[in-house]
Amino acid sequence: MNCAYSIETVTLLKKMLEWPKEILFPVLDITRLAVRNKEINGQIFDNHHGPNFVKYLLTLLTPDNLPANQMLTMRVLVNAFSDLPGEMLVLAARESVVHAIISLTQLNNNTQIAAASLLLNLSVALAQQTDNSELVEGIVDLLTKITDNEAYFRGLVALGTLLAESPNKLVIQTKIVTNVKLHNRLKSDSSEVNPSFKKICVCSQQILQML
Repeated sequence: MNCAYSIETVTLLKKMLEWPKEILFPVLDITRLAVRNKEINGQIFDNHHGPNFVKYLLTLLTPDNLPANQMLTMRVLVNAFSDLPGEMLVLAARESVVHAIISLTQLNNNTQIAAASLLLNLSVALAQQTDNSELVEGIVDLLTKITDNEAYFRGLVALGTLLAESPNKLVIQTKIVTNVKLHNRLKSDSSEVNPSFKKICVCSQQILQML
């Protein structure tokens, strides 16, 4: 999003984000696009407004919220990684973000993709951190309950990223092997011959090789 903007426009967007949750999703959709702009990202996620904004987004990720709000909120958080201010604030709230995703039990396909994309962004940013066990738990939990193939693939990439780069490889290996449902699916998908599942097959094979 490289269109012209003004401080007044961003201020208006912040005010619109205070709309009732029932009519909020168009504003979240605009915000999702807006935070991809470097300057807007810096204003939305500044030190004054940003921390409270992230806390507010987390209130939209409760199980009783509208599915559209859940999905678009995760897309806002995904696109927050477009520049450093947004990335740093999402990383600072990573435990709450992961817990919020785990709490969602009914996810439509678009929300599954958004959740997997968010966990993938977190995995790339935190892959070499020593304490990423909660993130691994979140990824494993998501992989066992999603049905969308693209979301599942992104979740596998997130898991594989941590498995390949984390200093706590043994912890991750243990979480995968002890989750019977996920481990069995990895083994099943690794021998899948359907061309439409090829990338899932390859990713599953690579994860199994690292166990």
